[in-house]
Amino acid sequence: MVKDTADENMLRDALLENLHRADLNPLEEASAYQQLLSDFGITQEALASRLGRSRPQISNTLRLLRLPAEVQSRVAAGVISAGHARAVLSLEDVELMRRLADKIVNEDLSVRALRPRRRR
Repeated sequence: MVKDTADENMLRDALLENLHRADLNPLEEASAYQQLLSDFGITQEALASRLGRSRPQISNTLRLLRLPAEVQSRVAAGVISAGHARAVLSLEDVELMRRLADKIVNEDLSVRALRPRRRR
């Protein structure tokens, strides 16, 4: 096992500190998480602990990177919220994802309106 150098530790800590303080859009946040996970080989659990977030929060944010590029653009611009984006991710077909994103924007749908209705 290779130990982190002091410089790597300082860089990782600086990135974590900036991530914690920065006002990032959800896609920027997801990209930063992915970079930290890749560059430093830390787990989602360790990242969550360092940022004071839960592992599911980290995981859900990272999932945003699986959106089609045009949907990612809408999330980055604040046209579609992260909550809307997670609903879009529940679909497997890319074209259906795009259509749902269009519908969200065109009909000004709330996240709640996207949740499947439960039978009582």
